[in-house]
Amino acid sequence: MDEKMEIVDLFIQFNKYDLALETLQDISEYQPTKEVFLKISKVYEYMKKYDESLYILKSLIKRGEDDPLIYFKIATLYQKKKDISTCFEYLSLAIEKGYNSEYIFYYKGLIYEDQNKLGHALNYYDRSLRKNKSFISSRYRKYLIYLKTNRYNECEEELRKMIKYNGDEYDGYHLLFTFLMNMKRSNEAIDILNSAIEVLGKDTIIMLDYAKYYMYINEYDKSINIINSIPKDNIYYSDFSIVRAKIMALKEDYDEAIKILMEDSVYNEENSEIVYLVGMYSIKLKNYSMAERFLGFLNEVENSNSEFVWFGLYILGYAIKAQDKEKSIKYFNKLEEKYKLLSISNPYEIRIMILRIMVMIELQQYDEAITYSEGIIKITTVDEVKELNTLAKELKNKRDTVEDEKIIDVVNSILER
Repeated sequence: MDEKMEIVDLFIQFNKYDLALETLQDISEYQPTKEVFLKISKVYEYMKKYDESLYILKSLIKRGEDDPLIYFKIATLYQKKKDISTCFEYLSLAIEKGYNSEYIFYYKGLIYEDQNKLGHALNYYDRSLRKNKSFISSRYRKYLIYLKTNRYNECEEELRKMIKYNGDEYDGYHLLFTFLMNMKRSNEAIDILNSAIEVLGKDTIIMLDYAKYYMYINEYDKSINIINSIPKDNIYYSDFSIVRAKIMALKEDYDEAIKILMEDSVYNEENSEIVYLVGMYSIKLKNYSMAERFLGFLNEVENSNSEFVWFGLYILGYAIKAQDKEKSIKYFNKLEEKYKLLSISNPYEIRIMILRIMVMIELQQYDEAITYSEGIIKITTVDEVKELNTLAKELKNKRDTVEDEKIIDVVNSILER
């Protein structure tokens, strides 16, 4: 049986779900164990056949299986079917049967967060943390909510608690380092890295943040020395190579930056940051057709909920405009609709609001850009919103012409955060 289950896992890995089901059903005839049926249920879930998956799980309960995990899995399937009331019903049953309540509260928080009911989400994350202060997943979600709603003091507080209660893991140190660098508090940021080294030693992932730190403060040689110490077979090699490429770009050697990113051991079409950078550096070289080709890949990446995808699709419009202005107008009109939809699903995301202003400017909708940006200025201190507001006013008053370099600078400054 073990060998057949290994084959099933292999089929799943290569998305051969029909073969996986066929093998599992064969196994279930002579060994109808809970583990086999849970695997069958999981394969149906991968296939998005949620009703079939639910049928298998409920049949386990009918035959006397009382594992709280089964109730939890049923709850997650109802959540995917958007049947939230039944989902919560099974989450409660999972708690009654003995499932970890901190995880149940965390999962309820995720559901409310997905519905943009952030107050309810925070309440459940807090309940999860009252059960277990070291439950890092709930703490991380709280940090993200505070970040997207510009509550920076609470952001920092949660990250410091993450270090306090999960100090044997690097997550809290890394997030606090990144947060402090974005807040232009580099002296405090390096103190966090030094503290991490004292507790965790010179782990590769910590050295990656040191390399980024030296890049940010323009001490490129120190950063390069760290990068040179990383062998090609290190799992973080591509991450260090991205830092090397950024340093080359900061030195305005865009050809070398692209060459680094295109190495076989670095380039990955599913890595939206790499694709974005190749496109951006191609624009710097005025190779607009190459920029259009690479940035076009961002329409196909699996993780489309990424700032590099959001901004890369805008920069794609700029690459199109450099070659065909009429075509770019059609593109930006479509992009305006895309960003509107994104803002509905991400109503607190300032970066999407900024992108909407940028598209309004591209489409010469200056009054709309001014009104929208002035509304955002009232709820955020992000400098780029003020810059775009000023640019829209200058363009409206015909005291300036569209300077794409200004827009590029805005994009870069946001993505450095």
